[in-house]
Amino acid sequence: MFGRLSGSPLTAICEEQYFLQDEWNYLKKNLYFQELLLKFQRKKESRGLRPFAGFGAAPQKKGPANSPGL
Repeated sequence: MFGRLSGSPLTAICEEQYFLQDEWNYLKKNLYFQELLLKFQRKKESRGLRPFAGFGAAPQKKGPANSPGL
């Protein structure tokens, strides 16, 4: 329909649009997971657990179950 568009301004605009759409989708997804992580941290803190320290970190509850001698 348009013939060869390589190197044309229209091609550059389309490529830029696809790039920006990919960036926008990535940022929306990243923001969503950051909000989930923040919600998870607040839930843990409200239950008396230590703040999130990264993957693989075991939660430590406060109370007599972790006291020495038991």
